[in-house]
Amino acid sequence: MSPAQLILRTVVLVLALVHAGILVANLAQTWDTFNPSYKGHYIRQQLLRPLVGLAFASLLLLCETPIVSWLTASPAP
Repeated sequence: MSPAQLILRTVVLVLALVHAGILVANLAQTWDTFNPSYKGHYIRQQLLRPLVGLAFASLLLLCETPIVSWLTASPAP
């Protein structure tokens, strides 16, 4: 495993753990006050940002090969 690949996987892991923690915390703090008539508002305010972060971490992991090759490419002389 190259150093660039290790760094990218570490960034993805940290990003995923942080956003998963935020998602769980948001659900735990607001679950008892959930009102089904405000479902769209609840999703936008409490769930959207952590889910976007998790999607971004997944996208980075899926695009790992091109990102690592871009990071390790040596410049032309």
